[in-house]
This record gives sequence, structure tokens and C-alpha cells, in this order.
Amino acid sequence: MNKKLIFGLASAGFAGLFWACGSGDIVKIDRDDTLFQYSLDDDPTTIDGIVQQAVSAYCSQFENYEQCMKDSQPGPMDATGSSSSAVAQSAANPYTNPINNSSQSQQQNPNSSGTVNPVSTPSQTQNPTSSTVIKPTSHSTPASSSSAPPAADPNAWGTCAPNVANGAIEKGKSVQWKVSLDQKKVPGGVSALTKGTFSWTFDGGGDPATKSGQGTSFQSVFVSYATSGVKNATVTVSSNGQTNTIKCSELNVTGAAITGCACTPSVKQVDIATGASVTWTVGGCKSSDATFVYDWSDGLSGGASAGGILNAKGTYTPTVTIKNSDNGMMTVTCAEVVAIDSNNPDYVIKKTQGDGAIKIPAGKTNVSLEVDAYNNQVFCQVARTDSPDGKISGTVNSMAISGADYVTVSMAAGTLKKGATLLFDLSVPATCGVQ
Repeated sequence: MNKKLIFGLASAGFAGLFWACGSGDIVKIDRDDTLFQYSLDDDPTTIDGIVQQAVSAYCSQFENYEQCMKDSQPGPMDATGSSSSAVAQSAANPYTNPINNSSQSQQQNPNSSGTVNPVSTPSQTQNPTSSTVIKPTSHSTPASSSSAPPAADPNAWGTCAPNVANGAIEKGKSVQWKVSLDQKKVPGGVSALTKGTFSWTFDGGGDPATKSGQGTSFQSVFVSYATSGVKNATVTVSSNGQTNTIKCSELNVTGAAITGCACTPSVKQVDIATGASVTWTVGGCKSSDATFVYDWSDGLSGGASAGGILNAKGTYTPTVTIKNSDNGMMTVTCAEVVAIDSNNPDYVIKKTQGDGAIKIPAGKTNVSLEVDAYNNQVFCQVARTDSPDGKISGTVNSMAISGADYVTVSMAAGTLKKGATLLFDLSVPATCGVQ
């Protein structure tokens, strides 16, 4: 028997929903209807899915797709056999013309369970099997609907970046781009991409320029670049009939290599109470293209040298990126400068010998002296609770101090005098003083 399901969507709410089974009469379709016809010969149990596909296809022509889907769900029948949701919505329906009066001659009989048993005409009532009962559906679109409009937001499904350290490669070498997808945002989940596709575009002279693939390999083919500069790529991901184009983060292709650069400061320690300044200088750079420019961090600016007055206590280690005209690049971290504040020390030693010793934490600490040391020695003693092996190492004013339990370091004459500031850098907490 030739079974067919025919839809006439005259307005939202299924006011023009009709069908015919077998060789029965096909009801008249309103002139404003959008007509959908499906064969049920193979599987008559798929009507629910067919209904949703037809409605989704119908609503895809309107700007407000989600509202159309919501308005177009079948509602409960009123006493006249018409869908109450269709009648109520006809006046305000923004998607189609008002309900045509000819549709009012159709009958639908709700059963006790809330499902709707359709009939073709008033004079030709049929008794469909349970598989042809149309059940009320929710107002949401199935995630697997192949008719839903594509996602509009860029990077809605995930992110993409060159799969290389620091986002940079040398000219002439190759790289793979990698896309990372959000399981919750890809229609049907990431596992659905076994039947999805990835369409890559590599701008800026990439070789190849485009490439498409299928399956769950989230990395592109290897792409090489014959020229230096900033390169871009995009990947269009398709899944369950929907697509999303993801813009990848930039790749920096460097040219003539730069090597040997070092950045050193003019002093290792400054006292911000005196307004002292510091200057860092880059030197030793080598390249076949030696036209260098310098990009400093931490608010510094200049050529091969940059600096100024430090206004806060702490350790300063700026970075500088050196580039040439072929986009060769090298970034170096400058040697540190410690800024202390003699007017506001972290700790103060007020007496000599053991009764003047104070507990100093591990790391860098500023310590001010209010006494003169008579033999210019700094001593530190370690507690077993702070260092189980009793060992300590570090520096005092850049002079090495190391040993077990009790250690000393001799300073230059006149260093340990009243008003002096010492910079401790210890591996473990210790009790320290001067003598």
C-alpha cells in the first residue's frame, strides 16, 4: 500500500496539518500552504521525526527561527476539532498569513492520554495504529535536526591555534593548526564528528592554501610558509547539518634568526629612597639581518638601552624582544635589579651579637642596621624545624652564604655600619645578625 504523509503549513501552530494514507483522498491544501510530502512505506513509526523535520524546514525561512518553532507546535484540540494554539496565535503570528477558514472543516479527536488521533475528512474517519498517533512535542528543536540554521557566532564551538611553542616558527618550516571543540556546544557532541568535516583555509601564503578532512582528527595537515610575517588560518567545522567557522589565533613566521642577545643592568641594587635610576642594555645580538628594533616590557621604551627611576620595592626583571626587518625575533629576560627602601625596611637589626639576631624568612628580604658591626660579619643560624638537614644557602648583598647550622660571611670594611641596608636571599628561614 502506498502510504504518504502530507503537510500543509498554512500558519504556525499546525492549523493546516493534513495527511492521507493508502489510496484515500488527499485533502485540499490551502493556497498559502507550504507543502511537504513524505513516504511512509519503509517505516511508519517515524512520523514524529518527520513532523519535526517539516516544521524545522518551514521555520528556517524566517528570521526568528526559535520563535517560529515554538509557535508551530501542535496544541490541544478544542471542541470544534481545531488546534487551540493555532487559533490563539493566528492574529499575532509574524511568520505566515492568518489561518484559512477552509482548514476548520478538518477534525481531530484527542484521546484520554492527551495524544491526538487524526482523521482525513469528516466522512472518512480512519483508525490509525498506535504508530501513527501524533504526540504533543516540546517547544525545543532536536539537537540533531539537519534543517536548523548554522551557528552565527564565530568561535561558538571552540578555539583554534597553531600547534607550536610560543606561536612561532621559522620561515620555510611547517606547522599544524589545532582546533579544540567544546563538547557542550557542538551539535550532537564532539563524537558526532565521526561523520563531520573540517575545512581549513591558510592565509598568508600557506602551502597548501586549503584542505578539507573528515572524522575526529582535530589537527590540520602540515602547512609551510615561504615568507615571514604574521599568518592566519580559519577552520569551518560541520556537524549534523550545522556549521561554525572558527578563527585561529595568529602564527608568527620569523625570518633571519637572531642569536646571542643578553640584557644587563647598570646596577644590581637601587635604593628608591635616594631616587637612584637603573638602565638595562641589550648586547651581543647576531643575525644575517642586523637591522634591529627593540620592544621592551614593563613600560620601558628605547633602543638597545632603556631604563629609569624605580619607585617601589621589589625585584625587576624586564623582558625585551629584538626583531629585524625579516621578522627575525628573539626575546630575552634581563638580569634582575632589586629595589630597596632604606626608609621602610622589611626588618631592622638593633643590636650586635646573638641578642640582636632576628628571624628572617626565605627569599629576598631588606634588612636595615641601626648599629655598627665591629668585625663586619653577618651570621645566620638554621633551626631543624626549618631545615631538617640543617643546611642553608643564599646571598647577603650578593655575597654567597652556605653551610650547615651556623654560617658566617665577612663583608668589606665599612659595609656593616649604622644606616646600611642589607639584601638577604636565603634558601630557608634563618635567625641572622651582625657582629
